[in-house]
Amino acid sequence: MHSFLEKKYELSRIFLEGTKDSFETGMKIIKKQSNVDRLYYFIALKNGNSYENAEFFWDSSKKRNSCSYFPEVLGLDGDFKTIFDQLINGNCVIKESYGEVSHDFLKLAGINFFNLICFVPCFVSQEFKGFMACMNESSEPDLIFMKSVSELVGKSADYTSAFLKIKIGESKYRAILQNIEDGYFETDLKGNLMAFNDSVCRIAGVSRNELKGINNRQYTTPETAKNMLRVFSEIYRTNIPLKIRDYEVILKNNEKKWIELSASLIKNEDGDPVGFRGLVRDVTARKKSEYERKKLEEKLNQAQRLEAVGTLAGGIAHDFNNLLMAIQGNASLISSASKGNSVVMQKAANIEKCVESGANLVRQLLGFARGGKYIARPCSINRVIDTSLVMFSRAHKNITIEKVFSENLFPVEADQSQLEQVFMNLYLNAKSAMDGRGQITIKTANVNLTEDVTSIHDLSPGDYVEIEVSDTGSGMEPEILKRIFDPFFSTKEKGRGTGLGLASVFGIIKNHNGFINVSSVPGKGSSFKLYFPAFKSSASEYREDLKKDSASNKPKKVLVADDDQAILDVCGEMLTEIGYVVETASGGYEAVNIFQKKSKEIDIVILDILMPDLDGFETCRELKKIDKNVLVLFSSGYIEEEQYKKENLGEEMKGAFISKPYNLSSLKEKIESLFRDRYEADNK
Repeated sequence: MHSFLEKKYELSRIFLEGTKDSFETGMKIIKKQSNVDRLYYFIALKNGNSYENAEFFWDSSKKRNSCSYFPEVLGLDGDFKTIFDQLINGNCVIKESYGEVSHDFLKLAGINFFNLICFVPCFVSQEFKGFMACMNESSEPDLIFMKSVSELVGKSADYTSAFLKIKIGESKYRAILQNIEDGYFETDLKGNLMAFNDSVCRIAGVSRNELKGINNRQYTTPETAKNMLRVFSEIYRTNIPLKIRDYEVILKNNEKKWIELSASLIKNEDGDPVGFRGLVRDVTARKKSEYERKKLEEKLNQAQRLEAVGTLAGGIAHDFNNLLMAIQGNASLISSASKGNSVVMQKAANIEKCVESGANLVRQLLGFARGGKYIARPCSINRVIDTSLVMFSRAHKNITIEKVFSENLFPVEADQSQLEQVFMNLYLNAKSAMDGRGQITIKTANVNLTEDVTSIHDLSPGDYVEIEVSDTGSGMEPEILKRIFDPFFSTKEKGRGTGLGLASVFGIIKNHNGFINVSSVPGKGSSFKLYFPAFKSSASEYREDLKKDSASNKPKKVLVADDDQAILDVCGEMLTEIGYVVETASGGYEAVNIFQKKSKEIDIVILDILMPDLDGFETCRELKKIDKNVLVLFSSGYIEEEQYKKENLGEEMKGAFISKPYNLSSLKEKIESLFRDRYEADNK
């Protein structure tokens, strides 16, 4: 009796654990204590108020097949209804002398012959929960003990079955949450993260330990955190799920991401709010794509708008130029007919000054409309910038210039004078933004642009030269940035700007098959990035030819020979003004002597044709004996260009003549044209 109670107490303790293992342990004790060869447990299946079958739950042999229900498992198809009805009514059932077994399952279980099979119903609080079934080959089982513990078995099976269903459900739920791409999270009412899946860690870019317990206000901006509080307060108040779009997240490396978040309220068993749960989706790629698309649309709209305005500006400029020509002609006639009347002549001169100002405006307007690409030749951007900076920096000494040049820069095919106008306008624009004091930085580089960059400008992908001109000025607001290339748009005071400077910059660059991008931050300055297609023909040879000068930014050297000291002085000043190093000779023989010593340093020689000791033509022939490739520019105020062309100086010297008097601009253009012609001849 004492042993019986001890076993029952031990079984109570084991079964109350309510786990699969504890049920297994308890049933093994019952099998041994009851002297049973094979022991099974079946859970009753209830449909409404009636029981219709029993489902297999446990088997001591652990040799089950795919059968799940009571009659199929035990091979009792014929007696199933009778046995089941008795069990439901609380009766134990014993079936004797079954003889040889033919059922596949019992053979699989290793039972070939048995004398009897017994069934013991299990009730919990007078409700039928299931039954134990045992098989013996010879002896009878201890049914008294089995009946005494049947309620414990029923309770334990009930608990274990429910636990397993919950565990399976939780496993499926957990597997689903861990394998979805979206992030799942749960927070308390204060917004502290309590549970989340791995996708949340991936989106946030941190480990699970770093993320656990963190508050949602810690990884976003104050403005977004305020919006979050408003949304979650609304969810708490209404119990209606809400979605938050464009929720900005700041990662630990200060990288920004955008997510979409949908959230709902969590309630406990009593229906009280205890937290929030929801899903998050990383939409950063979509946001960036939308931003890029918007930028491209803005650029396309601007390009189309400026093209339309350019067409209009070209028509206006053409008609306006005709009006100016008529005014200029009449002013000249008035001046000629004034016959010394100083008042009339002064008025005519005033008209001509106004015409000149108007003509300058027309030139700028035409620069915007058609770009002004008049003489396109291969040229070095670094040299063009150097030349333009010489003139600008001398007049604006309070502005620091920083140059960061690429040594092996691609050549570009362009009108050099127009490029100088572009750079000068950019420098002047920077000067105005800095109130005449600050730093301008000019950088050049070779870049390869892909189709997604060039297609918006209707250009081909490939090699380009990038020039960046940035300043430390006041910067621009976005509204102004959108209009800076519009003709006649200016932020200067009335009368201080025409509003055509940057418009002509845009037109010239566009007509050179390039484009320009601008970025600006108010209070931090502006950056203009210009892109010109690389000149493909003999580009590598051209870069090699320029490599030495580009590396050192060394200006070219000019030898000037003239017997008039005043000419030497003024010519020397003009050449220095446009960026050349000058050496002078007061006659032909002196020029030959200097060239004999420094021929490798001298890039071009300017010779006056009429000199008393050795004229310009003879001097040129002597120079060619020293260096047959010497570059010479002849100058004269007496001999005309036609007379010069009669001299037999070789095909390469045609066009190398400039008449006196000449101004700085014509001298500069003539020298540069000789350099271009020489380069083209060398690369044919």
